[in-house]
Amino acid sequence: PIVQRARQSTVKVFKGDYVKALGTIVAREGLIITKASEIENDADLAVELPNKEKKIAELIEVNEENDLALLWVHDFSLTPVRWAPGRDVPVGSLVAATGSLRLPLAIGAVSLPIRNLSEGNKGFLGVNMQTVADGSGLNIVGVVPGSGAESAGLGPDDLIKAIDGQPMRTQHDLINTISQAEPGDVVVVQFERDGESMIVEVTLGDRDSGLGFSMPMHEQLDNTAMMGGRVSRKRSGYLAAIQHDMLMKPNQCGGPLVNLDGDVIGVNIARASRVKSYAIPSEVIQEWLGDPSELAQTVLETRVKNAQAARLAAEEALQATI
Repeated sequence: PIVQRARQSTVKVFKGDYVKALGTIVAREGLIITKASEIENDADLAVELPNKEKKIAELIEVNEENDLALLWVHDFSLTPVRWAPGRDVPVGSLVAATGSLRLPLAIGAVSLPIRNLSEGNKGFLGVNMQTVADGSGLNIVGVVPGSGAESAGLGPDDLIKAIDGQPMRTQHDLINTISQAEPGDVVVVQFERDGESMIVEVTLGDRDSGLGFSMPMHEQLDNTAMMGGRVSRKRSGYLAAIQHDMLMKPNQCGGPLVNLDGDVIGVNIARASRVKSYAIPSEVIQEWLGDPSELAQTVLETRVKNAQAARLAAEEALQATI
């Protein structure tokens, strides 16, 4: 019963034939939010509404800070979520995730107070290096013990030529490339050893600790930490996040997180490990969206203007052919 209302505000977000994420209805006039990094761009987007009707979706706006995307579908009778405060939900509170079925996707508990995940969570390769004079690559002079580089077999005197296809000519090239990734991401390193060209995949570690682990120590010691399936590609960088222990798939993010009253306290945004998932608090989402009615009016006015411009262009093209 606690997910019955929120389920009417939950949609599936498709990219082609595949469900990439869930979505949360925020305005009856067709506005839906979802996880931006899973849908990637505006191509071939559609949503399946609670009544199982499938509609083409337009990407209106992306909030990169919170990895949220605003979509619009041509429907004016949707059921928006009923928000409740999410920032001060006590640790241990029971919560549930909604999907398209009658039962919850998962039931769990809030694990920690609101967290700031925006700092200190950059990828770390784990090498010391020198620039080669002729700009042909970066020479490894040392490898951090326990790092992803050591685990992948990289060693002193290896010459890094490229990472994920990007040439490595200066230390800035490497730092800039690796710092854009997150702990746990896998990068492809092309290098030379004794004149032989080689390729290896490296799982990045945590820049702060310097280790080749993307999890707290208690999870490093748990060999089953990743057995529940893959984690979200983007799972950090949020200024405020509710951490809970529900086991979710990456394509189940984007839907509502509800309390025992059935009110929505946030939107699930990332699966970070076997027992760690994040949700963006309702207050952060509401601050971004503002008044849903005003936002919907702005979106609809833009759609009308675009349609009128397209009609005029078509009329001019038609006249030119007569």
